[in-house]
Amino acid sequence: MNINTVDITTHENPTHTIIWLHGLGADSTDSFQLLNYLNITELKLRFVCPDAKKRIITINNNSIMRAWYDIKSNDLSENIDISGIQDSANIIRHLIKKEISQGIRSENIILGGFSQGSVISLYTAMNLSVKIAGVVCLSGYLPDIKNEITNIFNANKNTPFFIAHGLFDEIIPINKFYTCISELKKNGYYLITKKEYTHGHNVNEEELQDIRSFITNIVNNNLLF
Repeated sequence: MNINTVDITTHENPTHTIIWLHGLGADSTDSFQLLNYLNITELKLRFVCPDAKKRIITINNNSIMRAWYDIKSNDLSENIDISGIQDSANIIRHLIKKEISQGIRSENIILGGFSQGSVISLYTAMNLSVKIAGVVCLSGYLPDIKNEITNIFNANKNTPFFIAHGLFDEIIPINKFYTCISELKKNGYYLITKKEYTHGHNVNEEELQDIRSFITNIVNNNLLF
């Protein structure tokens, strides 16, 4: 599988990998920039930042841009691009397998993303057959795919999730955040750190500090719930 990624290591022998997915219309450079803002270079990490495929985005006048799936309606619960979501999830599964082949245990892989990248991170984590270290979801939502939710693997029921959203998000409304938390708990996911911030569809310094703490605690095995 041909996947373009930006890979950066903070140590010659990384113990953990963070696979980070960008949002709609962005790319791997944006992902690495956000991870760089976290300032967690004291940890032994490999950052893997993949580029989404270029796709036609229906609601953007059929413009072609990097995206993990098409968005066909302003109502994110309608006309869901199931095949696009599944295709992107397969890409992330491939990257996870690649990291394992390079000596990183699946339990030491953190999956995360912003907006669309957050959606794919959530969906993939809930459909993995191997346990990962943690999931970070910023300004995203859980896609409303009923038949998929019923077939969720149990591998990550005890995996910590960090889920954050802006109260004034103009792209993905805050109610999607509340629904996401509810659906996760309904399906047996209880190790959830949930955060709300007074911003829109973006990331601020307070959020970065919370993500930094979450990731550091995972790597140092210090998470308490």
